[in-house]
Amino acid sequence: MLQRLIRGDPRRLTRLHDFDGNRLAWSDLRDLTASVCTTLLWKAGVRWRSPWWPYPAIRSIGSLLRTSWRILEFGAGESTPWLARRVLHVVSMESNREWYFRVQSRLREAGCTNVDLRLRENEMDYATADQYSVTGFDLIVVDGAWRDLCARTATRLIRPGGYIYLDNSDVPDPDHRLAVGTLLDAAKTVERFVGLYPGAIAVSQGLLIRVHS
Repeated sequence: MLQRLIRGDPRRLTRLHDFDGNRLAWSDLRDLTASVCTTLLWKAGVRWRSPWWPYPAIRSIGSLLRTSWRILEFGAGESTPWLARRVLHVVSMESNREWYFRVQSRLREAGCTNVDLRLRENEMDYATADQYSVTGFDLIVVDGAWRDLCARTATRLIRPGGYIYLDNSDVPDPDHRLAVGTLLDAAKTVERFVGLYPGAIAVSQGLLIRVHS
């Protein structure tokens, strides 16, 4: 029980380490209160209105967003209305039917009319490039199913100089690791975020790349 309390997951050294063994920076302990509060709210059935990304990633990506941007998102959630309130248009792909309807309801509540939310339960329908009328997305978020295939699609659809964000880039399974490699191969610049995140008292990692212009 004590080990579970300290580590949260047997693959971590402690809750303050990501799966790669990186420890949370002392300066990022400032996010501990928010992490604890959102975890308690989640257990009480109360939703919060921010992406489920590491707090450093939320701050950094939030500072990049522009009202003229078009965004493609693999994996809908609280990130969807959060992004929609800040940019021109969001295309969001979701593979889970139940979650799709929950996000659809959340978008109606938030009054977001600039989101094209699509339910795609088949791998190729979800992740391949043929269906997108928009090319040259300014930001593509990979945070759902079939991550490496989505990462490969992202490298084809992103505009020159655009950004791709992979959440949970430290997760030690083959699909996540392949996605990391795919994005690093396409990267001009790389930024990794190691931090606490909403809804869980634990540390996660995100990877943000900028592609060649």
